[in-house]
Amino acid sequence: MNVGVFLGYFSGMSIDPFMWFVIVICTWFIKNNTFISTIISIIIFVGGWMIIFRVFVWERPPNEIALIMSIFTTAFWGIVVGFFWNRKRAK
Repeated sequence: MNVGVFLGYFSGMSIDPFMWFVIVICTWFIKNNTFISTIISIIIFVGGWMIIFRVFVWERPPNEIALIMSIFTTAFWGIVVGFFWNRKRAK
């Protein structure tokens, strides 16, 4: 796989509104602890994603690259949002 595939997954998952909802809610509830809120966001988003695919859609679950990139994307944006949110809150 080349870098373009990974950037495609990253940009595709970066516009997922469910991911952003989970990140913002976790950052809002878990104040001043960016890494804990990011880990909980990853668990909720990726776990919820797998539950939706396996239980409700009844299709083949996403491939491993999609799961790895969803974890990476959620971690990246969770850290960015948590950093700026908690920095704003500390002032």
